[in-house]
Amino acid sequence: TLGDKLKAEILDQPRMIDEVLNLWQGVMIGARKGLGVGMMVGPTGTGKSELGQRIAQLGLRRPGAFLRIDANEYKQGGHSVNKLFGAEPGLVTSDKIAGILPEFLDDPSKGKYGGVILIDEAERAHPEFWERLMEFLDTGRVVGGDGRARHARRRLALITSNRGINVLFPERASQWGAEELTQYVAGVTS
Repeated sequence: TLGDKLKAEILDQPRMIDEVLNLWQGVMIGARKGLGVGMMVGPTGTGKSELGQRIAQLGLRRPGAFLRIDANEYKQGGHSVNKLFGAEPGLVTSDKIAGILPEFLDDPSKGKYGGVILIDEAERAHPEFWERLMEFLDTGRVVGGDGRARHARRRLALITSNRGINVLFPERASQWGAEELTQYVAGVTS
């Protein structure tokens, strides 16, 4: 199965793989309308980014169905954010360039028929990036610089953070067993 293949490649992360696969499968079979959104936090090297890429390659059998958005490239806001989402109406050339994300959603060799969008190290992005991203994640819709709306049906958006782990889990969490961890997560998310 896809889960077995992923667990053979991404070691020691069975729970993360199961949770993301459940979300992805719900989106792909239509049980969840539109865009599925998940967040993965943890230290560097735990397979967060690799998981999204491998789902696109193995699950969709199209390596192009994976779009990695490196939040480091969007620290400044302004032009860099417009490059991703498309320029706001009224800016010079705004009607000529759709933007990286709208073009991904349009391209049949990439994300038009389903895909994975990874927002990597999201905490590094400019607030303007977050404002536009939250609108996209909330509505599953993005209007490119060319004025056309695109809908993100059958897409999975994964947000990763390396810093978030320190906020969510105290240092002592590394010594907790599965039951303690489950209880803590239930308390934080309820």
